[in-house]
Amino acid sequence: MKGSILSHNEPQKAVATPQGVASMSGIVLHGFWRSSSTHRVRIALALKGIPHSLCSIHLGRREQLEEAFLAINPAG
Repeated sequence: MKGSILSHNEPQKAVATPQGVASMSGIVLHGFWRSSSTHRVRIALALKGIPHSLCSIHLGRREQLEEAFLAINPAG
């Protein structure tokens, strides 16, 4: 489907800034590709037709504990 958020071929729209992550669509979903929670949220956003961008966080590499992510979510 063209424009579907379920397509993995779309370019990422999230841009890192000192304040966090900004997006052209307004909503930025931070998630890990193997997370069932992230998958369910992506499905809900698609069904509602809500535009968003995905910012991939690799939990195995502990990216959720890096300074850039902790600036957005202090709990990691």
